[in-house]
Order: sequence, then structure tokens, then C-alpha cells
Amino acid sequence: MRHCSLNPVELIWAALKDYVRKNNTTFSMTSIRRLASEFIAGFDDVSAQDAILHTEEVEMTYKAADDFLES
Repeated sequence: MRHCSLNPVELIWAALKDYVRKNNTTFSMTSIRRLASEFIAGFDDVSAQDAILHTEEVEMTYKAADDFLES
């Protein structure tokens, strides 16, 4: 099983929750749905690529640490 920090979906899910948390002023389900839709509408291919690249960088950091420990 892989660590959640190596899954770009987890990074995107965290960003969505952070966006809703920071912009939710009415604390209603309608507001949460609207904010989630706003986030998703603004999530483009560049954002997806950024999430993938970030997880690849984390993976390389883990691999380097593992190589260091092995040697």
C-alpha cells in the first residue's frame, strides 16, 4: 500500500477542503455545494499537472531517504 502523500487525488481533496473551509461563511450545505463546484470549475489541467508533479517530488524525496538509509 502506498502512502497518501504519494496520491495526487489526496492532495486535490485536501485543497478542495481547504478552499471550502476558507470561503464558507454561511455554513450551509448549499454554500458547501456552491464552493465545491467553484473549486472544481477552476481546477484545470495545469492544476492537475501541478498535483502530479508535487507527488512525484515527494516520491523522489522518499526514495532518496530510503537510498541513504540503505547505504
